[in-house]
Amino acid sequence: MGEGSNKFIDSIESLFRAVLSIMLYLVPAIPVLYLFDKLNTSKTVYQGVYSAIVSLLTICLFIGVNQILKKSNDSFIVRDRLDIVQVMCIIVIALGLVGMVYCYLTFADVISDFLESLKDKIEEYNESVDRLSEVEQYHVPLWDSILYIFDLTILIPFSEELVFRGAVLGSLKRGFRPWLAIVLSAVIFGLMHGISMHIGYAVICGLVMGAVYHMTNSIFASFLIHSIFNFLGSCIPFFFDLQLFGVTDGLRYVTVRAMWYGCIGMMLPAIFAYILLLTRYRMKTGKNKALIETKAEKKNEQA
Repeated sequence: MGEGSNKFIDSIESLFRAVLSIMLYLVPAIPVLYLFDKLNTSKTVYQGVYSAIVSLLTICLFIGVNQILKKSNDSFIVRDRLDIVQVMCIIVIALGLVGMVYCYLTFADVISDFLESLKDKIEEYNESVDRLSEVEQYHVPLWDSILYIFDLTILIPFSEELVFRGAVLGSLKRGFRPWLAIVLSAVIFGLMHGISMHIGYAVICGLVMGAVYHMTNSIFASFLIHSIFNFLGSCIPFFFDLQLFGVTDGLRYVTVRAMWYGCIGMMLPAIFAYILLLTRYRMKTGKNKALIETKAEKKNEQA
């Protein structure tokens, strides 16, 4: 069997593993939805509880599968320790990514004045990201809202990173070149978000998080970006919606706008931070390659 045939088989196998990972990702929600239905409990009202249970089950499932595969040296989660330079670069990239999405949504809002179909999509998107669009706030317990913020910041990002960067991207890298695998995993990540407005920037976020994960060889890197992104993009606006401290609409507007402009201002530094990570990755890869070649030469000399 030729080298081309082996590569084709590896590609098919990696795609199969990626699809299987997505199927596993959908499994935890099934028993939770069944339980909520049996208890006659609204998932919309108790979104915090629902998201927490599903995320925890997903985390346990994928860590368990990874531990099983680890015994045969086939694990898919890598978690190298990050140094301070990498952490700072990752934070800057996360802030710049938030700014990019703000620009994306603003641009879409502007051109929606000329495209009625796009305006409908934006309204659909706004309703999807607003938890309180389908239920009155007084129906939602305060503790569940606080739990929901924790879900968005910690549990949901970690579970999704285990799936899409760990399992899906890890599987695709077995049969495709790394950067093609990153693109494919980003497209899958975007499509899984389901809403057209959401898909666009989800793909971009998937590309950035996938690249950073690959360059740092650490699931904690992509998780940090995802966590910061969700906190700034979703948790802070939702916190203001709760009106816990009687924040006026004017103060809320000024605060959110300041955050937007601050993140937009981080877009250029984010590019430099990305280039720094890429440069360090290439230097490390070059050193590792040179070390392997040196060992191979010494082995040949001894033989």
